[in-house]
Amino acid sequence: MIKLILFDLNGVFITIEDELFVEEFSKQYHLDKKKFQDVYDQFTIQAEYGKISSEEAWKKILGYFKIKENPKKMFQKAMRFKKEIPDMFALLKRIKTKTAFITNYYPWAWEFINKKFSLEKRFDFGIVSFQIQSRKPEPQGFQMMLKHFKVAPKEVLFIDDGIKNVKAAQKLGMEAIHFQNKEQLEKELKRFGVV
Repeated sequence: MIKLILFDLNGVFITIEDELFVEEFSKQYHLDKKKFQDVYDQFTIQAEYGKISSEEAWKKILGYFKIKENPKKMFQKAMRFKKEIPDMFALLKRIKTKTAFITNYYPWAWEFINKKFSLEKRFDFGIVSFQIQSRKPEPQGFQMMLKHFKVAPKEVLFIDDGIKNVKAAQKLGMEAIHFQNKEQLEKELKRFGVV
């Protein structure tokens, strides 16, 4: 029996901004798109681990390309692409069991999306990567969830749009769904008897 549904946020409830921002930024500053994506990922992932601050990550991204812009303003430019994925929060309200999120974000991004989408109010609990210095698909966050809710892996259903994360949860003994869209997820949730 499923006692906890554990969600990813990015790509499940909230759109992923990277592709649109990288496209726009690369064009604006005449950069190689792949190179910019690689540098952007390198430094934002360090911040998601809590190894460097959000400001430091953005300073390093801009500094790498010798762009003299305000780091916070560049961050805000990227975040404007964040949108709610239609009907997903309505589906969340219909779930009959405890819900939590486990997500990879750095502090500025987390503060922004948590405020914009009232995330902590919508779930029973949540873990953000920078808070625990660990990112999915690493097991630490999953293990913390099991301890927090006092549940066994087989009592947890994990939902993520990233296949590596889905496989990591399954390896720990959790049920898992590779998220494609709301209709597919709703059908799977009905199969598990949680909506």
